[in-house]
Amino acid sequence: MSDLLKRITKSLSRPAECQTLKDQAIRQAASGAAATLADISAFKLCLVIGLHVLIAALISMTLALLVNFAISRRYVFGEVELQKKRAMVQLALYVPAALAAIGLTQLVLYVFNMRLGMDPMLVKIFVAVPLVFLWTLLCGKYLLFDKRPNSTTESSKL
Repeated sequence: MSDLLKRITKSLSRPAECQTLKDQAIRQAASGAAATLADISAFKLCLVIGLHVLIAALISMTLALLVNFAISRRYVFGEVELQKKRAMVQLALYVPAALAAIGLTQLVLYVFNMRLGMDPMLVKIFVAVPLVFLWTLLCGKYLLFDKRPNSTTESSKL
């Protein structure tokens, strides 16, 4: 257990030294926690003021995804200067990925809440959030914040 705690502590406190997918997942969880707090708070507020559940989810997910992008770019995947794509390109790619995450959340809420009658907060927390976490981590690692050498650039240097 202490080895796991040490790994988590190191991943959170020294991200530049810890660039494996496991380490990035730990930091993504921290980023996701901040984004989820923004998401759930906004979702609950929207429900309290009487917005439709799908409109509430749309608003809260948009806020959460913007928070997650900002934190992920610098903290989770770090070393911004080594990233192949600039911020505006990353953001332009992030928008369709974010829309897919919003669509996934909407679909999950539609099926579990509107069709099966389950509590929207429970569906959001136990189904939608974990799916969006996995989606965001994999998109960030392999699509948005990729630092792997570009094969066409490398081959043109030869």
